[in-house]
Amino acid sequence: AGVSLDRLAAAAGYRQVSRAGTPEELVEAWDRICNGAGPAFLLVKCRPDEGPPAERVRLEPEAITERFREAVHAS
Repeated sequence: AGVSLDRLAAAAGYRQVSRAGTPEELVEAWDRICNGAGPAFLLVKCRPDEGPPAERVRLEPEAITERFREAVHAS
C-alpha cells in the first residue's frame, strides 16, 4: 500500500481536500475549490496512456501553472 496523498494533505491542515477520477468529478471538485476557502488540495487520478512515452515537459513550473489556469477559466 502506498501513501494516500489526499489523506496526507488533510492531515497537513488543508481546508479542502478533493479527489477526482473522472472528468465529471474533476469539474465538481474544481467548482468546490474555487468557491471555498483555501488552502486546497486536489488529487486527480489518471490512467496511464497507451502508446510511446511522452516527451519531457520543457516548460517552467510558472508557465505550466498559467497555462492550466487559462484552460480552466476558458471552460
